[in-house]
Amino acid sequence: MKKVLLIALIVLLVGSLLFFLLRLTGRKEDRTVIEGLPSEVSKFLTEQDIEELQSHGFPIYFGLNPPNIEGTYFTDSTRVDFDKMNSISVDSGIRNYYRSFSNQTEELEITFGVEHPSGDYVRESRGGYISGDGNRFTVYQKMVNNYDGTIRATTVEMISGHLDEDNNIADFKIAGLMTEIRYPYSRLVNRLSSYLNRRGGNPMPEGNIRISSERDGVAERVE
Repeated sequence: MKKVLLIALIVLLVGSLLFFLLRLTGRKEDRTVIEGLPSEVSKFLTEQDIEELQSHGFPIYFGLNPPNIEGTYFTDSTRVDFDKMNSISVDSGIRNYYRSFSNQTEELEITFGVEHPSGDYVRESRGGYISGDGNRFTVYQKMVNNYDGTIRATTVEMISGHLDEDNNIADFKIAGLMTEIRYPYSRLVNRLSSYLNRRGGNPMPEGNIRISSERDGVAERVE
């Protein structure tokens, strides 16, 4: 009996190790550097993500020579164009925000900030990246947020547009991709909770893509 239990334990350990190695290999394959984008972007976006975003009307501007977009811009007419899981109605309005970009480097890093005019919401996130060429650009930012101290959500946010002759951002578009939601439960309950939230209209369920744009076409530079 002890021998049978020992064999079962060895099989379990070997199986767990193989499963871990396969998952690790898969993650490495997913991190193949995407040509024309900062290499760090490939750590949180895949080519499949890029293709899906493009298929739903979100432009990705490739290139390693983007314009300098440092400054603050006001978005006052942003509305939803697409929501993959129908968790929010198309044409729903998004709050007005000052969106700032700073600390843009030759290594294509950039700091991304958001502030509501009332001051009740302020966020500055380091670790962003920028691609593009000429006057066109796309900014990428991976964010991890905690809700109620228990729910951990990982989101990739992207902004695309081009600088016009007045240094405003024309054709302003913003996309959000919810890559993971972690509840303080087991994996099975995590999946069930995510499914129920999706069915119940959670604003950004796991796997969702939301694309919005400035309906007046311009995020106006304010400084």
